[in-house]
Amino acid sequence: MRIRLTAICCFVAIPSLTLLWSLLAFAQAKVPPLVSDESTQTKYQIWLDQDVRWIITPEEKRAFLERPNNDRERDAFIEGFWERRNPNPGSAKNRFKEEHYRRISYANTHFAAGEPGWQTDRGRVYIVFGPPDSIDSHPAAGSSVAKSFEIWHYRSIRVGWPPDREDWRYTVQPTIIGNFDFNFVDERACGQFRLESPWPSAKSGTPTSHPVPVE
Repeated sequence: MRIRLTAICCFVAIPSLTLLWSLLAFAQAKVPPLVSDESTQTKYQIWLDQDVRWIITPEEKRAFLERPNNDRERDAFIEGFWERRNPNPGSAKNRFKEEHYRRISYANTHFAAGEPGWQTDRGRVYIVFGPPDSIDSHPAAGSSVAKSFEIWHYRSIRVGWPPDREDWRYTVQPTIIGNFDFNFVDERACGQFRLESPWPSAKSGTPTSHPVPVE
């Protein structure tokens, strides 16, 4: 009799456990995770610190940080940010935005070396100015003394952004600079090419009122 009762108890317990685990698995699969305020904040911080770090102006960054702690306000600002750079304002397809994220992806794939590609000097130049017109690459070729270096040549680059989009004000007037070279040196022979030439400045060059073109 005791044996029969034990068997019956086991028979009842096992299906109950199976059913319980099935219910738990179903609940986990069907209920989406809640989005916390912290994760929402991180989303906007990533956009500011990574996505547009190299192209956002000081005025725009200040305006974004001064926005109320409201997702709708932030989303509206981000939408306006890209629309001001849209080569075809009002169109759903924004070639500037698409090209910008393509450049970030390219930089992460080709220039990462101990840090994400977008953070590197070559990544920054590529994201801001696009592909160079030519690259002179000089590998060290196994030498313990020589250092690998690259020279990126641009026939012309534009610095700044036109201030006539939606009455947005910028302190830096857009200029065009012809025949500019960026010199990168791999000081530690680890693939981390550092920019040695000065960053182009709007103080030199020819003023222009045209938006930055999409490469």
